[in-house]
Amino acid sequence: MDYMIGYDDFKDFMDKNEHLIVIDSSVFLDYYRYSSNTSEEILKTLEAFKNDIWLPFQVYLEFNNNYEHVKKNNHNKYQNVSSSIESYSKGFNEKLNKLFNQYGKYDFPKIHELKEKIKPILEKLKEEVKTYHGEIDEEVKTNKELMKKNAIYEFINTLKSSNKIGASFSGERLLEIIEEGQRRYQFNIPPGYEDREKAYEKNEKPDPKRPYGDLIIWKSILKQAKEQGKPIIFTTSDSKEDWWILDDNKAILGPRHELVSEFEDFVGVKNNLMMLPMREFFKYFSKYYRTSSVYTMIELDAEDISLEYIKDNSLFTITAELIHNGELQEFMDYGVMDDVNDLEIYDDNLEEINIDLEDELAYITGSFTLSATADVSESLSSNYSKKFPYYLVIGVGFSLELKLVIEEESYSVKDFELHEVKVISAERQYTGMDDDDELCDSCRKSQSDITLFPDKTICTTCANSGGYFICTNCSMVYEQEDYHGDGEHCQRCD
Repeated sequence: MDYMIGYDDFKDFMDKNEHLIVIDSSVFLDYYRYSSNTSEEILKTLEAFKNDIWLPFQVYLEFNNNYEHVKKNNHNKYQNVSSSIESYSKGFNEKLNKLFNQYGKYDFPKIHELKEKIKPILEKLKEEVKTYHGEIDEEVKTNKELMKKNAIYEFINTLKSSNKIGASFSGERLLEIIEEGQRRYQFNIPPGYEDREKAYEKNEKPDPKRPYGDLIIWKSILKQAKEQGKPIIFTTSDSKEDWWILDDNKAILGPRHELVSEFEDFVGVKNNLMMLPMREFFKYFSKYYRTSSVYTMIELDAEDISLEYIKDNSLFTITAELIHNGELQEFMDYGVMDDVNDLEIYDDNLEEINIDLEDELAYITGSFTLSATADVSESLSSNYSKKFPYYLVIGVGFSLELKLVIEEESYSVKDFELHEVKVISAERQYTGMDDDDELCDSCRKSQSDITLFPDKTICTTCANSGGYFICTNCSMVYEQEDYHGDGEHCQRCD
């Protein structure tokens, strides 16, 4: 489900009023995490409306406490990728040579021929790693220069010198906010209650105020909105439920109603608060000020682009994979998996995503899980099969190649591929059990779906429990004492 506030709503809000734009520290720290191109586009967008920005002192404090650590991690991100690939390649080569030497001692058939065949493949792998080093060299240099220049740090210092950063609360006021926070968090009143266990972050000194940082920011926003009498646009990269209403997939739908109501009660004006997730914030502002490029759009929108295309184009491929790759068989209650029909996705969740931008192409790769329903046919004998409804959870890897039209800031899908389709879980649906006659005559718990000679029915679990004989010709199930066949045919099919 998409975020509830669209661009038209945002534009109306911008056009009607003078406003203050409040940005959380997490958004500024994300500047270090994106590609060089997108980071520069983000800074360009911030410059376009910097006169309207106002930051709570807590935002300024959190940024200064964290930016060095974040910058250091991301300064080395490309080197880490290169060194990891090179290390893995070298280690794999050494292990393989060790195996060949071990098997060679025992004269395994054609082991030396296999070694000679694999040798050029390993050399090719080395060459590809070297090529990769060269291909990303320019981006590595740009990234190093970006980190060295540290423009986002300078941008925030410019805000400070322009009196765009609020004053710190007094110690007495901070104690009041913390005491209120303890009561709010007890009843999960937003914002910030999901940080209740955070007295410090990794590589930071312990800070007892840390769990209340979001609440301190929120109280600063309320105070500034009331004093200035201006509408507020607020954004954060934090996507937890102590700021937002989330759907079942943890996707953001809109701000928590408690926050909107608290703002209106405190400030005394309705419809003067707009909260935007970070992606929508930069997407809408870059469109409004026309500062965006197609590269930034792809990087910020990669998750939505992927899920939308996957939903529209993956059903046939996933169904075919489920039929042919054997993943479903281990979850079958009784027979042999024969066919899959009517696959319907009702939930999706992106697990991992990676973006690679190159001239007029963009590559998006990652993995996701799908929750789905399907009718699965099980062969119960050589001439009898039955269809059962199943709940499925499926893991899928994907790659998406986009053709970019730079001048028009648009794109089209050039190639799409699904791989590594895995069944995480599969569970038979038992439906229509209101009528007591449909229950298994043996366990009286599950729905019966197999005939038990002469006139009873049992469930597949009981039939497969070892206490019954199943005719391989007609699939009639017998209690052991009732079977009088010859092993291939029962008395019924004779």
